[in-house]
Amino acid sequence: LVSSDEFSLDCTPKDQTTSTKCSLDGGPQTACTLPYNISLTSLTFGEHTLTISYTDRNGTTQRVVISFTVPVPAPLELDCTSKSNGTHFVVSCQPNNQLQTVSYQLNSAAAVNGVEFPISIPLNELSDGNNLLVISATDIYGSSAIVTLTIHDSPDPLVLSCSYVNNGSHLIVNCQSNNQLQTVSYRLNSGAVV
Repeated sequence: LVSSDEFSLDCTPKDQTTSTKCSLDGGPQTACTLPYNISLTSLTFGEHTLTISYTDRNGTTQRVVISFTVPVPAPLELDCTSKSNGTHFVVSCQPNNQLQTVSYQLNSAAAVNGVEFPISIPLNELSDGNNLLVISATDIYGSSAIVTLTIHDSPDPLVLSCSYVNNGSHLIVNCQSNNQLQTVSYRLNSGAVV
């Protein structure tokens, strides 16, 4: 049986055996047990031959030769989605192969290695305007993929919520802002800006 990451063979000889030896691709015969398992990442892609020799209690040696193929995997692809949750920019990616490494770089900052999906970046780490997020991933077969996202960050439009009170001699205006204010000025009727 060839799965996504392992070759496994299970067979039962008709007679009770005293020894079992295996040879992969014509290599030396070594003692082995059944089921026989080997990681596909330790094998090259393409055709392989497994030879199993077993000796029964009468001293008769039988040999079974099994051929199997380790398929060449598809190149790594990342299917990514992104969204802002109000405090973080979150990127989730679904790979078509098992991943070995993932890293990302935001703008010209140092790369962040050894991350897992989803990647979560605080919004306060984004610069106003366009931000470049580069995600790099490598699968267990050595194939790599790069996804580049442009994140546009702009501050929320300024919103002022104002109230006023006339105390008989003065008009008192009080305003609350959703952003930090840099300058404040006012003009009464057609007078000068103060």
